[in-house]
Formats: sequence, structure tokens, C-alpha cells
Amino acid sequence: MTTALLMRVAGVSALLALLALLLAGTFLVLFFRRGQPYGSLNDFFSALALLLLILPAAAVYVVAWNDVGWWLLLLTIAAVAGMALAAAGQLLLILRIIDLRTSFVTGGVGIAPVLAWLGGTAWLALAQHLLPEAVGWFGAAALGSA
Repeated sequence: MTTALLMRVAGVSALLALLALLLAGTFLVLFFRRGQPYGSLNDFFSALALLLLILPAAAVYVVAWNDVGWWLLLLTIAAVAGMALAAAGQLLLILRIIDLRTSFVTGGVGIAPVLAWLGGTAWLALAQHLLPEAVGWFGAAALGSA
């Protein structure tokens, strides 16, 4: 995949992740008001949002790694692994393979490196100017809302 194509696909993926996150939040509110099946819909769209962030994470790495060094590779690997772990936990919860308590573990462990990646992405954009400023503000807003 060329860098230009990765950037285009990652941009679309990021926008879809934002939409999935908004749907997850909507279904979370509905779950607390009306119960199931909204909890499972929240879990599904949360998992989808995380999986859709994998390509943007790769794109951030491709754009900035020359200027930043090894720590970005480690952070990207940890974030992608965290995205996969947290998403898998949500999907396993929907399928009733794991219980809610276990999903808190997979979600908590998985989301920690994702939050670090959001902070790193915001720093790369807002302090280092290696990414568009809008990307940095989105990362900062996502980190702040978490």
C-alpha cells in the first residue's frame, strides 16, 4: 500500500471510528435507560471504533517515524495491540464467552496504550507540528473525554 493510499484510507477509517464512537455513546445512554439489547450494541460499536483506529495509528507512524525515532514504533505497536485486545474483549462479551468483569480487564488493559497513543499523537501534532493541527486537537479532545 502506498503512503498516499494509506493516508486516504486511514482518514476515512478515522472518520468512521468517530461515527462508531458516537453510536457507541448513544447506545450506552439507551442501555442505561432501557437495558438490553443496547448494551450489546454499545459493545459492538466500541469494538468497531477501536478496530477502525488501527489504520490511523499506522498512518501516524508512517508520517512521523523519521522525525521521532524508536519510541513511536513501540507506542504504535502497544496501541494497536491494545485496540485489538479491547475490541476482542467487547466482542467476546457480546458472544457471552467472557463476563462483564473480565471485559473490564480486557478493556482497561487494552485502552491504556491507546490513551497513551492519543496523547503522543496530540503532542506530535500540536508541539512538534509533524501532523495536522486538527489531528492533534482531535487526539487531545478524545483523551480529555476519556
